[in-house]
Amino acid sequence: MDQPTKERMTEEDAELLAKLEEQNKLIERDSRRKIVVKAKDVVSHSPPPKVKSALNHAIEQVAKKLSSLSATFRKSSNVDVATTTTTTPPTEEDVYLAWGAVIANWDENVQKRPKHVRQLVRDGIPEAVRGLAWQLLSKSFDSPLKETYGELLELSSPCEKIIQRDIARTFPQHDLFKEQNSLGQEALFNVVKAYSLHDREVGYCQGSPFIVGMLLMAMPEEEAFSVFVKLMEDYGMRPLFTPSMAHLNLCFYLLEHLMQESVPDLYLHFQAQAFYTSLWASSWFLTMFATSLPVQLVLRIMDLFFLDGMEILFKFGIALLECSKAQLLQLDMEGMQKHFQKEMRAIHERNPEQLIAVALQVKYNTKKMKRVEREYEAMRLRATQESEENTRLRSENRLLQDRVTHLELESSSLAGRLIERQVDLAQEAEGIFVLKRELAEVTKKLRERDEKVVELKAADEFLSSLRSKGAKDLLGLVDGQEVTSDDVMKLRMEIEVLKKKDRESQRIIRELQDEKITLRRRLALEESDGLTSENGAEKVEEWKDVGEEIPESEGTPNGKETLKDLADSDDDEFDGTRDSEESLEKQWV
Repeated sequence: MDQPTKERMTEEDAELLAKLEEQNKLIERDSRRKIVVKAKDVVSHSPPPKVKSALNHAIEQVAKKLSSLSATFRKSSNVDVATTTTTTPPTEEDVYLAWGAVIANWDENVQKRPKHVRQLVRDGIPEAVRGLAWQLLSKSFDSPLKETYGELLELSSPCEKIIQRDIARTFPQHDLFKEQNSLGQEALFNVVKAYSLHDREVGYCQGSPFIVGMLLMAMPEEEAFSVFVKLMEDYGMRPLFTPSMAHLNLCFYLLEHLMQESVPDLYLHFQAQAFYTSLWASSWFLTMFATSLPVQLVLRIMDLFFLDGMEILFKFGIALLECSKAQLLQLDMEGMQKHFQKEMRAIHERNPEQLIAVALQVKYNTKKMKRVEREYEAMRLRATQESEENTRLRSENRLLQDRVTHLELESSSLAGRLIERQVDLAQEAEGIFVLKRELAEVTKKLRERDEKVVELKAADEFLSSLRSKGAKDLLGLVDGQEVTSDDVMKLRMEIEVLKKKDRESQRIIRELQDEKITLRRRLALEESDGLTSENGAEKVEEWKDVGEEIPESEGTPNGKETLKDLADSDDDEFDGTRDSEESLEKQWV
């Protein structure tokens, strides 16, 4: 219709054309849905290659017919399709048609038109074909894991209780998962449980239900399981969920490196506030931003993740920091924590395309990041070696401390024993001193006894002389004087006194001798305790016969008379004295 005709159109004609255009869109949408469902059903049955090629060709022909039909409707509505295509972005119908054509002949388009496929993914995968596109991008469409999935569900997992506990926390506001024991929660539990049995080393880790939940929003649980396995094994997600989580620390290190290049002032602010990367970036890598951003934006991030892999997480991480840089620089640690946990979702829910555009502009040099990764691995290896060395040194130090403690206890015990021994030696020395003093006293008494023995011998000689003279001399004169009976009685009394003194001396001598023997034996034993074994034995040998032999003294010049001989000789002498006295008495009578 030319320009004059358009000018003559009434308002009713314009309203009628608008209704026709609306009906045209409805027809195109219905046709597009039928094409997508048909393509999905055809491909899901996995026909032979020849049949699959024929079906793809048929789908492509239908798509072309739909495109032609759409053009016819536009012409009838006086719409210039060529002008609209060049001046406005592609409509939703155009996007669906483009994806229908790509999916219909996926392998050829990926090989011959990779840039076209890449651009379609970057522009966003339509919701109706997202699940099929993710399977094709991850090459899990024909995965045998779909058959293994049913077998895994029949088994029991040790992580079931923990999984069941965390299911209610996964997307609690989403219609698919918010109701308890709903089909969505049941499917989520089944997929997570199946993977915990498929990879027993990883088992179950918090964060994985969010990724599985995003997959279940686009596909059934069997397909979600096969795609999740591909994400874990082929896209580098599995190391993030291992028990050591060493790869997660590597991601923190790489993100900090990118921050120093892209937002150095914000990096310094985080360091000054002790706001470490592990406090705010853990969920970014473990859930693909599912706990920090709106669901629709996370779906777009996953579209790009299937295309570019892990680097897209770093790009969106830097993009989030750049978009919130001015606000974060004004906040302290608590304020930044609140911003990441609550405010960030609302900010990017209003304008998600801005964040996507910023993320796609972030520079990510793969070679450089590989070099940084090698540096981190070398640094971690050194740290591990140093940690092992420190562990070894701490172990040795602990053993040495235990040894020192043992030696201190042993030293304390020895010191106590030494003190006790010194006290014993002091007591022994004191005892020896007392014994020596007593021995000196006994020696002095023995010396006095020897002097008395000499006196007694002199008296004995005197008595012997008296006995030899006889009674006649006793009755005669002594020095010209007459001996009277009074003199004889006086002499007898003196003799009795001498005999008593002699007996008392003999008793004292025996007591002193016995005491001396006892003291020398004690002294020998005391000294042997304080000497070495050899000297002690010699000392005991020296004194062992102390009771059989009297040491040399003034009264025993040769030192060979025994105590028994001395006693016997004394008894004999005094017996002779008594005999002489008796004979004298008889003579006097």
